[in-house]
Amino acid sequence: MRISIKRAIGLNIVVIFILAITFFEDLQMNSPHQKEALLIIFLGEFAYWLTIIIGLYVIKRKNNL
Repeated sequence: MRISIKRAIGLNIVVIFILAITFFEDLQMNSPHQKEALLIIFLGEFAYWLTIIIGLYVIKRKNNL
């Protein structure tokens, strides 16, 4: 299960960055704003996956008790 979660996280991050970069190239945004937007996207993805991992950990601990 750990391998599949790591693979899913890695693929998700790569795809989100590819989509974000493609989207920002169409908008012709300034470079500082692109970096800020990418940082916001990355932090959002990090929080999302952290929530999933914590939830899986709690479920696993609850089942072992």
